[in-house]
Amino acid sequence: MNNEPRKIHLAKTLSIIDFEKEAWEVESAKACHDNDERAFKKIWNEDVKWIPNWFCPADLFLWLKEPVTLDASSIITGKTRLVTMYSAYSPVDAGQARAILEHIPNDQRTATWGRLSGLIRAADRLAEAKDIDELENRKDISITTKETLANARRGQGRFRRDLENRWDNQCAVTGCNLKEVNRASHIKAWHLSSDAERLDGHNGILLAAHIDALFDRGIISFNAAGKMLVSKDILVAELDRIGLPMNLRKPLREEEKTYLSHHRRTYGFPAS
Repeated sequence: MNNEPRKIHLAKTLSIIDFEKEAWEVESAKACHDNDERAFKKIWNEDVKWIPNWFCPADLFLWLKEPVTLDASSIITGKTRLVTMYSAYSPVDAGQARAILEHIPNDQRTATWGRLSGLIRAADRLAEAKDIDELENRKDISITTKETLANARRGQGRFRRDLENRWDNQCAVTGCNLKEVNRASHIKAWHLSSDAERLDGHNGILLAAHIDALFDRGIISFNAAGKMLVSKDILVAELDRIGLPMNLRKPLREEEKTYLSHHRRTYGFPAS
């Protein structure tokens, strides 16, 4: 948005200008300007005009009672910082947006948080449709392979049958045997996997829907011994209500351990 008066008004409304004194007290800020406060103020006054250069619909702006620290590594795989430059936007996908929302403590999860979560779930469904469209447009694979991959993306076909055989048609955690409830979930995310990994039954786990949702969002994971690991961002009382934590019902195969190691790294759990 290039409406300069609007940006300046927004900067004042957000009291960004008031942060000037606090920013000047940062030693690195002084060093960058050779301890010349006037030079610093000149840059600061120019910058505050473009800092608020986007608008968020009021019903989707999530106000927090207390600041929340984000863990970059659990949001962007392999990164230790969320922002590396301030002159451009860094778009996030649905998984990253979901990971950001999961950092919000339960006592700050307002109705707005719920609306945002709903939009992200819708984006997940759109992402699935987009992935399948991309498969249809690929020229490097056969029609049969396209169909097999599309079924795997939906959690169906041979991929699902492999997981049902592996876990005796039951949720790997709860033992639930309702086909309508259980989900064939990829361990290593679809967008991070090769075609071979997308079809690999070892890169999957059969989970009841509520556990699949937690696993897919990186709220829980499993170590090599099959013990459920739980994110520090979820309250124990919330898990108690759904009978968690529980461990996997069967010992893991070596290939499954490798994929789960990737899942743990992706969401910031201990490596082993």
